[in-house]
Amino acid sequence: MVEVIVNIIIVLLILGFLVAIHELGHFLSAKLFKVKVEAFAIGLGPKFWSKKVGETEYRLNILPLGGYVKILGEGDEELDDKERKDSRNFKNISKWKQIVILLAGVTMNLIFAVGMYYFFIIYSGYKWQLSEDIKGFKPVVGRIVTERLGDVEYTQLTEDGNAKLAGLPDNGVIESVDGNKIHYSNDFREYVTSKNGENVLITVCNPECKDYSVKVSDEGKVGMLIPTNYLVALDYSQDKLIAGFGHSVNLLKLISTRLSDLFSEAQSTGDYSVVTNNISGPIGIYVIVEAFKQYGFLTLLGLTADISFTLAVMNLLPIPALDGGRVLLVVLEKIMGRFWNKKVEMWAINISFMLLLLLMFVIMFKDIIQFDQLRELLR
Repeated sequence: MVEVIVNIIIVLLILGFLVAIHELGHFLSAKLFKVKVEAFAIGLGPKFWSKKVGETEYRLNILPLGGYVKILGEGDEELDDKERKDSRNFKNISKWKQIVILLAGVTMNLIFAVGMYYFFIIYSGYKWQLSEDIKGFKPVVGRIVTERLGDVEYTQLTEDGNAKLAGLPDNGVIESVDGNKIHYSNDFREYVTSKNGENVLITVCNPECKDYSVKVSDEGKVGMLIPTNYLVALDYSQDKLIAGFGHSVNLLKLISTRLSDLFSEAQSTGDYSVVTNNISGPIGIYVIVEAFKQYGFLTLLGLTADISFTLAVMNLLPIPALDGGRVLLVVLEKIMGRFWNKKVEMWAINISFMLLLLLMFVIMFKDIIQFDQLRELLR
């Protein structure tokens, strides 16, 4: 129970910090342009604590899953004549200042994420480890390198597996297959998979080298447990000055590629659960914290940076309730004038906000149902 409480506190601290710096961006930029800030709130729902300092009320609300800055004229449907004509009204400042205020939250999240990426890239010798399934990724900045950690060893044979039946020792080093030298564990897996149902000649050293004829199963397996003997990493050693920014661009490309692949797979199969299963909310963050907190503060700091970057990208989507959507409305207003009814604008913002809240609760409900599966994935 204590561990659960600790995990919840860590998740709340991460989300609270990211919301705080996001809203701080809006707050500071509004103050910079002398726009009236009526409230600065962390969390949603009824207030838990509040204090008014000058013209601004500072609030902590019960639900620590969001936050907002209440700026005069920004999102207000009804204002009296005095408020509408106030020079400190958001609507009465220039459009470029409005856009700066709207994008300031995203900017703060990006500054934090990029700063952390610089720190981790420098800390790790200008290399960022990747999972081996994306070693074919083509980065915008940096280059993909593969570092061999040692020989291709197998550590265990499957009982009644073909390798065991062929008389291979319980462990050893794989030198070659059918005369082809094996340098990387994945080379062995790929070659064997291509020989379904056939016999392959595996040269194993333990310590003397010997050839064994092993039949490959119809599933492309020979019954050997082979740990990965290499690391795939993004190398930024030739792009040190722009490493943090470059990593952000690479991360955005990776996310886009991953989402595109998921939607393509869903369209081809008609099963869109493959998409929803790869989207998580606070419960998913809890599971990640539970799995990774054992690796220490730096790991959690890296997780916080990734979430901050993701929040920034999501907030740029052209949805009226998000910063990107608000910017789009300002740009359209500048180009075409006040051509829409402000009540319609408010309805668009409020409805999209409610839909986003509904989506968040659906994702949370899905994560609760799949809680044990999420845990298993991260073990």
